[in-house]
Amino acid sequence: MKKKIFKIIFINFVLIFFFLSSFIIFPSVGLDIYRYIKKVNLPSKIYISRENKLRSELLNYKNLEWSKKHFQELSNIDFEYYDYIGWRRNTYIGQTINIDKNGYRKNSNKYVLDFENSNTWIFGGSVVWGTGSKDSQTIPAILEQKTNKKILNLGESGYTSHQSLNLLNKLFVKGYSPKKIFFFDGPNEIIHKCRIEHNYFSSGREELIRTRLKKKLNEKKLETQSLLDPTMKIIEKIKKKFLKNEKRNQTNLTKTKTFFDCDKNPKKVENIINAIILDWKTAKLIADTREIEFTPVLQPVIFYGNPSIEHLNKSLIGDNLKNQFDSVYPKLIEKLNSINFEYLNLINIFDDEEIYYIDFMHFSPNGNKKIANLISELYFE
Repeated sequence: MKKKIFKIIFINFVLIFFFLSSFIIFPSVGLDIYRYIKKVNLPSKIYISRENKLRSELLNYKNLEWSKKHFQELSNIDFEYYDYIGWRRNTYIGQTINIDKNGYRKNSNKYVLDFENSNTWIFGGSVVWGTGSKDSQTIPAILEQKTNKKILNLGESGYTSHQSLNLLNKLFVKGYSPKKIFFFDGPNEIIHKCRIEHNYFSSGREELIRTRLKKKLNEKKLETQSLLDPTMKIIEKIKKKFLKNEKRNQTNLTKTKTFFDCDKNPKKVENIINAIILDWKTAKLIADTREIEFTPVLQPVIFYGNPSIEHLNKSLIGDNLKNQFDSVYPKLIEKLNSINFEYLNLINIFDDEEIYYIDFMHFSPNGNKKIANLISELYFE
């Protein structure tokens, strides 16, 4: 009788062990096999975001063969975290995008960023970095070709004026000193700082970094729980697939949801404006002590002037952002004028029949050329 009971217990133990193992081993092995097969069978498949795919198909790029490759490359470059400046892109060698080991975009694939012998540094966000343009057609690259001066592209996607100021200080620590400095700002202050979860001093990724750190700190997972991670990944993938239809049905509900609050928070707007002006004043003060010409630039967006935007897909226009820009831009301009602070206002630069914009704030190479030509005329002999 004891033998029989022992046998039943042993069989049950084996069955339970096999059942639990199937939840731990099979998903892990299955995921690895799936990834291997996918890699072998689809080696040439390159990810491209929906937004970048829409951009690449715009009229702006109709006769530009490199455009599709550019937006593919743009969708597949990773970033690295750095204290005080937030992030820079990793080293990248592509057909339309080339980034050096320090995260700075080159003006060509063979270009070397020579800080010691540079004439001009241009700071800013993705507009300066060159979203929508190959290396040789960014604002800094075109300006270099036009002026025959050594001009460095120090822009990075998402950068606010304060990140540019921090990067400027980082470079000054090394003893570098150009003759001219330009800060391109405006849109990133609004699309990042006007978000409900952010404040007037936030970078574009503050909440993301905070959430991930909090999640990591609050994690009190046992080592054995990690064994179930592959199983949970599969369950999440299945849930997402089945919830797709439900999300589609809720589209009308989400349309009314707002992610921004500048139009309802005048104090926040005031602080955002003060932060931009303080960053510009600080950069100018530092530049003046080194006898460097400093010029801040207010970037254009589709909400001002009379640009041609009929070619843009509705999802690229950013209608929900207009109220945010209307809450900040006019007041920023008014305050800059009231204190007689010198800056270059570009909000009306695209008021003609030519097509420039590829979304609410970025433009194709012809837009970069127009801006570079103006800067060349105004600030270079």
